[in-house]
Amino acid sequence: MITSTGSSVPVAMKKDDVGPHTWNSGTVTTAPTCTKAGEKTYSCNKCDATKIEPIPATGHSWKSDWTSDATHHWHECTNKNCDVTDNAGKKGYAEHSGGKATCTQNAVCEFCKAEYGEKLPHDFTAESVDAKVPEIRRHLHGKGSLLQVLRSLWSELRGHGG
Repeated sequence: MITSTGSSVPVAMKKDDVGPHTWNSGTVTTAPTCTKAGEKTYSCNKCDATKIEPIPATGHSWKSDWTSDATHHWHECTNKNCDVTDNAGKKGYAEHSGGKATCTQNAVCEFCKAEYGEKLPHDFTAESVDAKVPEIRRHLHGKGSLLQVLRSLWSELRGHGG
């Protein structure tokens, strides 16, 4: 039997005429990342039709605490599918700064509080020795010989980190 549409298939049997689609709950076919949209594919329960809908990018969820290495600091993203793998692309990425190194302690970054850089070399200049003169005078006043005091001070200076 040929219908008015010129087809040998009855009009009621055509796929387009089965009525509205009844979509399943869909399957994530491409998971979204922080910066890229994903896709979800739905199938009709009545026919073989499918449709694809975008899933918005999640955006970043940055931790408040700092992560650091020897030279830089940054915030990590807590999202499982975060696609930012280069630390330079992460929130707050910067070189450590601030703080002041001494001969016994590295500088401490004013932002992430990590120690960084190198300790300063010992300063055995005349200024550092001159600063000890009042202490030498106190020790000499009834507390042993000059040699004992000098040995004690020399031992203290040598044990001061190097």
